[in-house]
Amino acid sequence: EALLRKMAENEHSENNLPPSPTVTSFSIAIDAWAHAASITVAKGDISGGQVAAKKAQALLDELQHQRFEFCSISASCFGSAIKAWSSLCGKSEDGEYANRAEDVMHQLIEASQSFRGLYVPLD
Repeated sequence: EALLRKMAENEHSENNLPPSPTVTSFSIAIDAWAHAASITVAKGDISGGQVAAKKAQALLDELQHQRFEFCSISASCFGSAIKAWSSLCGKSEDGEYANRAEDVMHQLIEASQSFRGLYVPLD
């Protein structure tokens, strides 16, 4: 995550080192945080799962502000964020995490509608 942020900060530097972030670099970081959320929740660390899910969401939000064309890789970023929030489902009485996962699903549908030719399976 730190490297991804450094890449984004240095995007406009003259030497272009490190290179600018790509959708793939965001995907790797978001998926890593989603995986961390799942593992920590499975071990009973709900707080750690919350932190990891929030970091995955923050990176997804940052990705959406970049000027990348929507593609299957960016769609997988949404899926990873959904996975992060879903790993916490049943861990709150008010359904907060299920609602967050659903919100990301709606964001995915909205983003995919702007790009023709990409099939986003909803099952």
